[in-house]
Amino acid sequence: LNRESTSIMNSAYEKLSLSTRGYIRTLKVARTIADMEQRATIEPSHIAEALITGLKVDQLIQLFVYTSRAEEKVNP
Repeated sequence: LNRESTSIMNSAYEKLSLSTRGYIRTLKVARTIADMEQRATIEPSHIAEALITGLKVDQLIQLFVYTSRAEEKVNP
């Protein structure tokens, strides 16, 4: 995982209340996606796709709101 991917995973773990099992499952799915794209490392897009695959609608909304607020702080 690169720095950005690690940050995304940590944010998802905290903001979405992922269990340890959910965290590991998300990493495994992201690794599979990266393998399918023949990538050596797990990229942020792989993490995002894995999260979207495993999340419920209310969790996706929560993540979107959090991400939007973080983006507004970076790019006012």
